[in-house]
Amino acid sequence: MQCGQCILDTHALQPLHRLEKWNGKCFISESLASMGLCVSLGHSGKQCDHRDPGPRDFTVLDSNGIHKINLDFCACGDAEPRIQQLLSLQSKLSAYDFYTAMERITENASAESSADCYMPFSHIARERTHLKMLKRAGYGDHTSFKDIPDRGLALLCPACPQPEWNLPADWKEAPPE
Repeated sequence: MQCGQCILDTHALQPLHRLEKWNGKCFISESLASMGLCVSLGHSGKQCDHRDPGPRDFTVLDSNGIHKINLDFCACGDAEPRIQQLLSLQSKLSAYDFYTAMERITENASAESSADCYMPFSHIARERTHLKMLKRAGYGDHTSFKDIPDRGLALLCPACPQPEWNLPADWKEAPPE
């Protein structure tokens, strides 16, 4: 057992740990964010002298559950853009499977559900997929995507027959067998 300030000091680089607080009768869940911990991006967890206050209820999906954390962005002259300061994660699961697993890890035994973040999470996953398609198709520098032709983001399947690409010139005259 530690006092609040000691907990904040020892968890400065571990903002996603789950804590319990003694309320006089029993232990109850307590978040580091509610105790005042703020994650400072851009300085390996150390406080930035030129910090730019970020969201105070930023949702993070981690391997041990769904968390709300407080964020500060680095605002130094040579700071990375905000988007690059944020964390990212990749897995081989669908967004729904990942999200429901995080919900179970967060609070499996309680009838109370954590904030329903699935819809925003799936929207962000679709946006990211779309942006990756644009980038891979060479449209990453366009200011308007209205000029992208139909099927302009589709990749050709190398196994499927494509005239003028992987079929002989006389393919129409080939016998059916």
